Amino acid sequence: MKINISNTISTRKIGDELFIFDRRLSKIHNLNRVGACIWDLLKLGLDNNEIIDRVTERFEIDRYTAQRDFEEYMQELQNKQLLSVKESPVNDTRK
Repeated sequence: MKINISNTISTRKIGDELFIFDRRLSKIHNLNRVGACIWDLLKLGLDNNEIIDRVTERFEIDRYTAQRDFEEYMQELQNKQLLSVKESPVNDTRK
């Protein structure tokens, strides 16, 4: 999976919150501490499972809830056009 963060945004972290300014739409998005944590992990290039593992550990929630919430959150970020997700191509090793 390849995450592309929009090049039309600027971010600013204040305390546990992250503010994202979308210059294209002149709109500010506010991410709570869980959203800010996920955003930071996405920027590090971690895959879904690594992010979910870290969220379950840091916020002491069960894996099922973390996975469900992560998937919904990723869809929300894509709907707001703050990032796009592209599946990595599968290499066909057959000859």
